Amino acid sequence: MNQDIKSSEVEKLVGNNHTLAFDVALQKKLTLSRNAFRDAFPADKIRGLALEAYFQGRGVKDGNFTYELEWKTRHLGSIRGGSNFKFGYEQDFARIKEFIAFIVSQNNGSVTFYNADGTLANVSKQMVDRSKTIKGLKSGRTTIGKILSIYFPDVFVNIFTDQDHFLSKLYSDYEVGTKGLESFLINNFLLLRVKEKIMAVLPNDQAPALTNDRFAHLLYKTYPKDKGVEPTGELTQETPEAEQPFNALEVQHYQTLVHRNFRRLFPTLRYYDEASQNEVSGHYDTQEIGILDFLAVDDHNNLIVIELKRRASDQTLGQLLRYMGWVREILCEDNQEVKGMILADTVDVKLDYALNVVSGVEIRRIKLDIEII
Repeated sequence: MNQDIKSSEVEKLVGNNHTLAFDVALQKKLTLSRNAFRDAFPADKIRGLALEAYFQGRGVKDGNFTYELEWKTRHLGSIRGGSNFKFGYEQDFARIKEFIAFIVSQNNGSVTFYNADGTLANVSKQMVDRSKTIKGLKSGRTTIGKILSIYFPDVFVNIFTDQDHFLSKLYSDYEVGTKGLESFLINNFLLLRVKEKIMAVLPNDQAPALTNDRFAHLLYKTYPKDKGVEPTGELTQETPEAEQPFNALEVQHYQTLVHRNFRRLFPTLRYYDEASQNEVSGHYDTQEIGILDFLAVDDHNNLIVIELKRRASDQTLGQLLRYMGWVREILCEDNQEVKGMILADTVDVKLDYALNVVSGVEIRRIKLDIEII
């Protein structure tokens, strides 16, 4: 487990804590919201939920577990993005309910989830093992992470997909050594260690006010994170201007153009999650390893990961294979395959060599023309 917290960053956080706009009234509002959610969804209620009271988009908002978890309590930490499949699949509904009920029925306190040395206690290990068996909940950082932060706010910091961003700033030797729910749990403990360092420096009358809510706000203030779509381009060696093809569009414009003509360009494909991807020009947010340019299903029910570049190199293949590996582990049914496609304006010869030993990935060239008459 990573040990070296940067003392300079602790000093920075202590300094920013004195000027943080986070008062008693805001803490009370967040506490009341959590209490209301917990009162509305105790373990027994969760076990008895009907489909329309769990899955979104079935005509029920008030009293719908996942709607309230994602939207009504957004001020308790946002898990917007990705798709509704992050809440699981209908065929696993009975196991989903039992799993969540198991989580929320645990005793409060860090000893339930962590051993004294920061390793995972038995309850946490059981959660990790069970999450791996439920499609959609394997990644664990969003749905399960927010549930934990609502039911056990003194143990879990309400930071989900941004844990890596903060820990890379705070620890001199931080590495991503695990994945899924296990990663969330371990990272949460690392964040709590930083919080303890800050509390040890604060005056005794100020330390108790550093709740996990205030700590999360402090981190976002100190290390602001750019929101929006991750860049899809990469640094490659430029060819002389005279030799370059005419490029009318940047990558984001290609994304919009392909999205608007997706069914025309790919008549045998459809988006994996039509409702979510149509809102964001075809992007699919994994909420764990990055944002896919397009995620589609072909007419044989195979999953197709599409990576869009202006200039594709062998680095593009590595990125695509990472995405394909995630899709295979997290989203695939037993009878599904994962294939990859690179859409590019130009292709580096190094990519051609790399593809000689990789199956299941194809390159499709983008050709744009413009004429002024």
